[in-house]
Amino acid sequence: MIKLSLLLYYVLQCNMLLLGTPAQSPQTFLIYIKPELQPLQVSLKRGQLYTEFKDLNNVFKENNIVEVEPWLRSAKEDDRDGNIYLNRIYRVYIDRNNTKAVSQIISAMKSSPYILNAIKEPVSTIYTLPNDYNENNQCSIESIKSNLAWQYWYQNSEIPGDDSILYVSVDTGVDYTHPDLLDNIWVNQGELTENNFVQERINSGEIAISENGYISARSIDTFISNHTFGDLNGDGVKNIKDAFTPNIWFCDGVDNDGNGKVDDLIGWDMGGYEGVGDNNPYPKEGLLNEDNGWHHGTHVAGVLCATTNNNRGMVATSYSGKVMSVKCALDSDSDNDPKIFGGYDGILYAAQMGYNAGMRTVINCSWGGNEYNEYEQSVINVAYNYGAIIVAAAGNGVENSNEEEYAPHYPSSYNNVVSVSPVKCNGEWGQWATYHPTIDLAAPGENIYSTLINADGTVRYGKLTGSSMASPNVASGIGLIWSFYDDWSNEQIVNQVLRTANPMIYEENLLWDNEKYKECNGNEGIDCLGVGLLDIQKAIGSRFSPNITIQNHLIIDNQGDNDGVMNPGETVNIMLTLENDSGWVDARNINITMTTNNSNISIIDNNIHFGNINTGQTITNEYDTFEISIGSDIDVGLVEFSINITGLSNVENYQYESTISLSLPVSLNQYGFPFSAPSQKTS
Repeated sequence: MIKLSLLLYYVLQCNMLLLGTPAQSPQTFLIYIKPELQPLQVSLKRGQLYTEFKDLNNVFKENNIVEVEPWLRSAKEDDRDGNIYLNRIYRVYIDRNNTKAVSQIISAMKSSPYILNAIKEPVSTIYTLPNDYNENNQCSIESIKSNLAWQYWYQNSEIPGDDSILYVSVDTGVDYTHPDLLDNIWVNQGELTENNFVQERINSGEIAISENGYISARSIDTFISNHTFGDLNGDGVKNIKDAFTPNIWFCDGVDNDGNGKVDDLIGWDMGGYEGVGDNNPYPKEGLLNEDNGWHHGTHVAGVLCATTNNNRGMVATSYSGKVMSVKCALDSDSDNDPKIFGGYDGILYAAQMGYNAGMRTVINCSWGGNEYNEYEQSVINVAYNYGAIIVAAAGNGVENSNEEEYAPHYPSSYNNVVSVSPVKCNGEWGQWATYHPTIDLAAPGENIYSTLINADGTVRYGKLTGSSMASPNVASGIGLIWSFYDDWSNEQIVNQVLRTANPMIYEENLLWDNEKYKECNGNEGIDCLGVGLLDIQKAIGSRFSPNITIQNHLIIDNQGDNDGVMNPGETVNIMLTLENDSGWVDARNINITMTTNNSNISIIDNNIHFGNINTGQTITNEYDTFEISIGSDIDVGLVEFSINITGLSNVENYQYESTISLSLPVSLNQYGFPFSAPSQKTS
């Protein structure tokens, strides 16, 4: 396992950059036993570790080994990547009083005839930087064109997204009680179908189910909240957290779905308190301050799939879907310093559960480090073979410095991972994160608004900045695209996302110098911020729809003073130049109408026929223009017009419709006035 670190800046009362150094744990390392051997049967007798191999027992004893455990507790016999069997990789613990060098012990392990390889296991740390709280809007929704993509559902009176898309936050845990997350929390139906208590309450009508028999997190929460004895955990609140009280009601102490994890109702906690996993993937309890890293997983979950269109808090690109929490942090860590523990085990578990549930699974990993590990690559490959899409943050630059860095980063740089760099909502590179040729996409990662852990009955939201926030923006978008093309494979979805990304991030701009990162800022490779900015509208629509945009307009006032300026009392004609953007399909029979709500504007001719516009083609309506009359009493300033564009595509006669706002100024000035002159002072 490489050194892991949560990637973000907290833009709260304290700005937290969760990055790691390539230090290794002084107490643990990994071994991989030969694949022809069966998994180890480890026992402890009189303080000594024993396996079925005597020589291996002696190596353990001679090197002060006190514990050996599976590195990936979720790994099954058929989870393999070529000749690497994931259930043959073990974490080895050295006695804390050991005086030997770790490298010496690893060398001794490699000499065993039963061990194929042994490697160090890095750890992670976090660092804090001060900053102010920020409360802006969700600019990322328009930046990656989520709002435009939703139109493909709205035009058919449908709700965007799909509850069969599973979004997984492999992170510090998720506050599943948050009112903007509860309705979208995934529930493991396999643990409830054989639970007698639950089935009896369903039959009595006390627990509500959907038409297809699905038991939701909301149904569980409602049942507990309405029950006289619902406060099972004694915290003074009756809610879904009470469902995790062991051996009663929803958690019957039985592994009903047979996956090796008892009562994994909504996910799993890989770390627990000191590495012993449990079934409650909630963040560390009792944290009331906002400037701590434990909010990270909850914030990621909100970006992934917060409940949308519920008049509360925020929206998510995914619009609808289900969120699984896989907690990969130790509760024994300090309040402000959660480290990733069991992240790759979490990836494997998430992929398995999504596959077993028949869901299309998008796994978000907003953490990472800078060391390559072939076994981690194998975990990624196995998860990918389960059909999952893994999305990961590309890194936050030089550790604890707010400076950019050219470097690979893992898991984001592994094969079969969509690597995401953070940019501003306008596409500008902030020059504080990691850039590298292994990065696939860019997405907004600055000042991203999302859910935080509730505390003292307060529903919390906050702004964070980092590649940690860019990654779930992409993951949420990928899930939305997958919900539209629901019969596509993970490979097809990823290819479509990359093919349609917007390369505008590399365009020359007086306000930024992004273009030099096209050539990796003088380093080896190309496209070091990714192939472009995620464009969800194009990823969905470009296969069947044109995309008509207004490139220019011209005001013709032949019946006025002929200066091209709209003045009160004039009648003018408006000429438009339209473009069917490259990469979309050809358009046929394009018609445009103009409307306005301004009572001092009369539209005499509100319709233009453009005809056919091929992809990449630009057309100007020179002989067919809008004609408007401007009242003499109109207030000067911008007048808002709505331009409604309709037509057909040449693919299955798709009916195209789009509305674009066009602002035109009304002025008392004439063309060329007012003009600038040297200023003078009088006294």
